[in-house]
Amino acid sequence: MGFLLAFCAGWVTCARGGQSKEEVVDALKAVRDSEEVADLVAALRHHAGYSLKTFGDWLMESGEVKPATVTDLLARARALVQPGA
Repeated sequence: MGFLLAFCAGWVTCARGGQSKEEVVDALKAVRDSEEVADLVAALRHHAGYSLKTFGDWLMESGEVKPATVTDLLARARALVQPGA
């Protein structure tokens, strides 16, 4: 959300400053294609994979090897979130 607001503010500022919208789009594409953004995306993918594995391990604490169905997995998640239910 913050990125979108910053982009819009930059767009308006550059448009008033005499730069064309094409120059702003080209600058945004250069940022998108930069090595820093590629590293950020790789780090986010790694973090997401680790988080999903950790979440899966947390769900499987019951000792089951593998849930038989999605319904079993959802039931396990609900039991962990609402132990008294």
